[in-house]
Amino acid sequence: MDTSPQDTCPDARSIGVKLAEELHLSFLALGFCLPIQGAAPVGGRAFVSVDPIGHDTAFRLIETLGPPPLRTALSGDCVGQAADAARSLRRSLFTAGLALPGLRAEGPLVELGTVSPSWAESLAEVVASGAKAATR
Repeated sequence: MDTSPQDTCPDARSIGVKLAEELHLSFLALGFCLPIQGAAPVGGRAFVSVDPIGHDTAFRLIETLGPPPLRTALSGDCVGQAADAARSLRRSLFTAGLALPGLRAEGPLVELGTVSPSWAESLAEVVASGAKAATR
């Protein structure tokens, strides 16, 4: 006999709670106390919920977990190459302590977005220091 999503909701709820506890403990082991709890099942599937976190905590999480690995687009795949270039630039900026929220691949191009003058000055300093290091 097939089980409907309604039949599995109690199981999904308990699985979500257990997963939330495991995830919470995993983040605690990394030094993060994140508000995580089991969420209401959807379609009989387990879910967890993470309450909003501050930007400083999000930045520390990114530093700890690292940026996503790069993939290499196939030759001739302009859209994939733009996505790779955006990820590569995001990773380099992250390494330099900078984040560019508007950075994204937009079709075959990389959109940089707009930044404040202070952010542009920070970027100029990073580029200048990289240029000096490259000429040595």
